[in-house]
Amino acid sequence: MGIPLLSVRHYDNIYIRTSNNKNEMRNNDIIKIAEILRDLGIDPDITSFDSRLRIQKTVFILKSMGISLDYPFEFYRGGHGVYSRKLANDYYNDRILLASKSPPSTLNEDEKAKLHQFKKIDYLNNKMLEAISSIIYLDLVYDFQEDVVAEIKPIKPHIGHDTVLLAQNLTKMLLFKEEYLTEDIVKEMQIWDALDDDSNYQP
Repeated sequence: MGIPLLSVRHYDNIYIRTSNNKNEMRNNDIIKIAEILRDLGIDPDITSFDSRLRIQKTVFILKSMGISLDYPFEFYRGGHGVYSRKLANDYYNDRILLASKSPPSTLNEDEKAKLHQFKKIDYLNNKMLEAISSIIYLDLVYDFQEDVVAEIKPIKPHIGHDTVLLAQNLTKMLLFKEEYLTEDIVKEMQIWDALDDDSNYQP
């Protein structure tokens, strides 16, 4: 049996020995997440429930947008929705990597563009992230609005009706594909573009 090759990585004055196997892939993913969190200004403090929730939802949404992250997700109807045990395991075990202030860049150009698209969306508090991630996981993105509300409200009673409607529209923008560009969606996008200057919106 061959001996796996070892490499040494340096960041934040910490040297990490990683092998060219699943541990290497795990480190690559958590370094990518550290880069994403720093770029988005998200606090990587995993002792905070709000911070962990924000990390879970953000990673799921970005993965859905096409950023390569090797994390399977489940949906908990009695809890806060999408959740990855593997992601939780990684950020608990690699919290030093996650909190790195100068992680190496691991995003390719297409992934950087998707991250930039995500950053352009306003109002992304935790409730909005919960709503968006639930709509994506439950495949409700292009359903009728009343059907989306009827599905989301019973499992997310703490999320307001208007927040669910806005979340569906934001989800369409995040997952936008040319083949879905109907006249109705164009009008919808124009309406939400006109609301960009409304800094008083509080979902």
